[in-house]
Amino acid sequence: KSLEEVEAAVSLDSSERTFDSDLVVDLPLSFPVRLCFDGLSQRLHLIAVDLSSQAETGFPSGSMITISYSKDVVAAQGVKPTFSTLLSAFGTAPDGSYDVETSSYHVSYDGLAFEFPVQRSDFEQWSAKSGEDHPLASRPHCAASRLWVFAPGSSWRSPSLWKIPRPLDVVPGEGIAIRGRKLLLGASAQDVYSDLGAPESQCVRAGGFDAHQAEFDHSRSPDYYLNYPGLGIDVLVHGSSHTVSRFVLHTNQPGHELFCRYSRCFYSISVPGPKRSEAKVASAASNSSGTREIASAASPG
Repeated sequence: KSLEEVEAAVSLDSSERTFDSDLVVDLPLSFPVRLCFDGLSQRLHLIAVDLSSQAETGFPSGSMITISYSKDVVAAQGVKPTFSTLLSAFGTAPDGSYDVETSSYHVSYDGLAFEFPVQRSDFEQWSAKSGEDHPLASRPHCAASRLWVFAPGSSWRSPSLWKIPRPLDVVPGEGIAIRGRKLLLGASAQDVYSDLGAPESQCVRAGGFDAHQAEFDHSRSPDYYLNYPGLGIDVLVHGSSHTVSRFVLHTNQPGHELFCRYSRCFYSISVPGPKRSEAKVASAASNSSGTREIASAASPG
């Protein structure tokens, strides 16, 4: 699936707090799967698979995918994911739960939940008739409409959240601290290679120079970027001295022109106050532009 197709399918929160809501990617209609990424960590934590081939679900007839467990086919074209099918494949079902908001009953296993569309009135009648049996036991041919996949120990309602990686430290006017090392403004390109490894790509800066430099020296080599999209970092290197003049940190802000082209870089900025012991820390999540630049005083802009 191309990046353009994925970006076109990303659902974004209309508010400014885009990191508070899941990023949702709907795959093509021929593959009815929804991927839910935690808004803050931007890691996949929930998968929803539509098991219905009915036209009213929004998926075309014949789009049902095949789901199997061991040698048992749970859902496929011509095979409905009924309650009896689940019992055959997974064994005795644990107690489920009814969700009033979605009018559905969920049969959950560790890391899986099957959603059955059940009206509340029907559920109450079934529960009353089944007594101590499972509520769906009296309707063994009732088919699940959706499958939820999540991390073991969590649920489809509250999927596990990924642990946020330790942020790199930013010292304004000096540089950054990453992987236990300090990479300072004015460091050589060799220092960057030593601390971060070889860049994934390298490109000449658009325009070649800072605006204030261009009027002084047109003969020197243009500035260039060392790109580390996996780390969410770009390093601007002076064309002649081959020393670091700027760091660009990407937050992978939804809606930004570079969204999905860089991993999210978590960072904290220590801002000295009147007293050094009273430093304030700014969170990367508060940055709405999608990038943060740390430049030396000799290279503004």
